[in-house]
Amino acid sequence: MRRRMTRQTGPMATPARRTVGAARVGFTVLEVMLAMGIFVVGFAAVVSLLPAAITLQRQAVEDVTADQVARQAEATLRARPMTVTELNGIQSNYIQPV
Repeated sequence: MRRRMTRQTGPMATPARRTVGAARVGFTVLEVMLAMGIFVVGFAAVVSLLPAAITLQRQAVEDVTADQVARQAEATLRARPMTVTELNGIQSNYIQPV
Protein backbone atom coordinates (compact mmCIF):
# COMPACT_ATOMS: atom_id res chain seq x y z
CA MET A 1 0.00 0.00 0.00
CA ARG A 2 1.41 3.38 -1.01
CA ARG A 3 1.02 6.42 1.12
CA ARG A 4 0.52 9.62 -0.67
CA MET A 5 2.48 12.60 0.67
CA THR A 6 0.42 15.75 0.84
CA ARG A 7 1.31 19.27 1.73
CA GLN A 8 0.35 20.31 5.18
CA THR A 9 0.14 23.80 6.48
CA GLY A 10 1.31 25.10 9.80
CA PRO A 11 4.48 24.80 11.87
CA MET A 12 4.81 21.00 11.37
CA ALA A 13 4.49 21.15 7.56
CA THR A 14 6.56 18.66 5.58
CA PRO A 15 7.31 19.18 1.92
CA ALA A 16 5.70 16.82 -0.54
CA ARG A 17 8.15 14.53 -2.32
CA ARG A 18 7.85 13.26 -5.82
CA THR A 19 8.46 9.57 -6.03
CA VAL A 20 8.81 7.19 -8.89
CA GLY A 21 8.13 3.75 -7.61
CA ALA A 22 9.76 3.54 -4.21
CA ALA A 23 13.01 5.48 -4.93
CA ARG A 24 14.02 9.07 -5.60
CA VAL A 25 15.44 9.90 -9.00
CA GLY A 26 18.50 12.15 -9.42
CA PHE A 27 20.63 14.21 -7.06
CA THR A 28 19.97 17.49 -5.34
CA VAL A 29 21.95 20.60 -6.20
CA LEU A 30 23.56 20.48 -2.76
CA GLU A 31 24.78 16.91 -3.32
CA VAL A 32 26.23 17.82 -6.71
CA MET A 33 27.98 20.92 -5.34
CA LEU A 34 29.44 18.94 -2.43
CA ALA A 35 30.74 16.24 -4.78
CA MET A 36 32.27 18.86 -7.07
CA GLY A 37 33.97 20.56 -4.11
CA ILE A 38 35.51 17.27 -2.97
CA PHE A 39 36.67 16.55 -6.51
CA VAL A 40 38.25 20.01 -6.90
CA VAL A 41 40.14 19.69 -3.60
CA GLY A 42 41.48 16.25 -4.58
CA PHE A 43 42.40 17.41 -8.07
CA ALA A 44 44.24 20.45 -6.68
CA ALA A 45 46.20 18.20 -4.32
CA VAL A 46 47.31 15.95 -7.18
CA VAL A 47 48.22 18.88 -9.41
CA SER A 48 50.28 20.49 -6.63
CA LEU A 49 52.42 17.33 -6.45
CA LEU A 50 53.35 17.35 -10.14
CA PRO A 51 56.18 19.96 -10.05
CA ALA A 52 57.94 18.10 -7.22
CA ALA A 53 57.58 14.78 -9.05
CA ILE A 54 58.99 16.25 -12.26
CA THR A 55 61.98 17.71 -10.40
CA LEU A 56 62.71 14.40 -8.68
CA GLN A 57 62.44 12.51 -11.98
CA ARG A 58 64.92 14.87 -13.68
CA GLN A 59 67.38 14.53 -10.78
CA ALA A 60 67.12 10.74 -10.97
CA VAL A 61 67.87 10.80 -14.71
CA GLU A 62 70.91 13.04 -14.11
CA ASP A 63 72.17 10.73 -11.34
CA VAL A 64 71.86 7.63 -13.52
CA THR A 65 73.55 9.37 -16.47
CA ALA A 66 76.45 10.56 -14.27
CA ASP A 67 76.89 7.05 -12.88
CA GLN A 68 76.96 5.55 -16.38
CA VAL A 69 79.54 8.10 -17.57
CA ALA A 70 81.73 7.43 -14.52
CA ARG A 71 81.56 3.66 -15.01
CA GLN A 72 82.43 4.02 -18.70
CA ALA A 73 85.41 6.25 -17.88
CA GLU A 74 86.60 3.80 -15.23
CA ALA A 75 86.29 0.86 -17.64
CA THR A 76 88.21 2.78 -20.31
CA LEU A 77 91.03 3.61 -17.89
CA ARG A 78 91.24 0.06 -16.54
CA ALA A 79 91.35 -1.43 -20.04
CA ARG A 80 94.22 0.82 -21.15
CA PRO A 81 97.69 -0.38 -20.12
CA MET A 82 99.84 2.29 -18.44
CA THR A 83 103.59 2.51 -18.91
CA VAL A 84 106.12 3.52 -16.28
CA THR A 85 106.74 6.87 -17.99
CA GLU A 86 103.05 7.72 -17.68
CA LEU A 87 103.13 6.81 -13.99
CA ASN A 88 106.18 8.99 -13.18
CA GLY A 89 104.06 12.15 -13.09
CA ILE A 90 101.52 10.67 -10.64
CA GLN A 91 102.18 11.32 -6.95
CA SER A 92 100.68 8.43 -5.03
CA ASN A 93 101.47 6.24 -2.07
CA TYR A 94 100.35 3.19 -4.03
CA ILE A 95 102.32 3.63 -7.24
CA GLN A 96 106.08 3.36 -6.95
CA PRO A 97 108.03 4.11 -10.13
CA VAL A 98 110.67 1.48 -10.90
